[in-house]
Amino acid sequence: MKALSFKGIRISDQGPQKVEGVGLLGFTPNIFEPPSPTSIPGSLMILYDDPEQKMYTMIWLSQEAEI
Repeated sequence: MKALSFKGIRISDQGPQKVEGVGLLGFTPNIFEPPSPTSIPGSLMILYDDPEQKMYTMIWLSQEAEI
């Protein structure tokens, strides 16, 4: 099976650490949960760090917004 994968370095207060795993790309018509009056489409990239069993989410929006 072929999948989108990643390798990188995460920088945090504890210092740099290697991250690697699979990535999932998704698109949504509304980044906010209903019944929010704000509707902003966006793209999501979910990175699953396999060795550490952690997930990271990156969000790209079509306009500036406070999340």
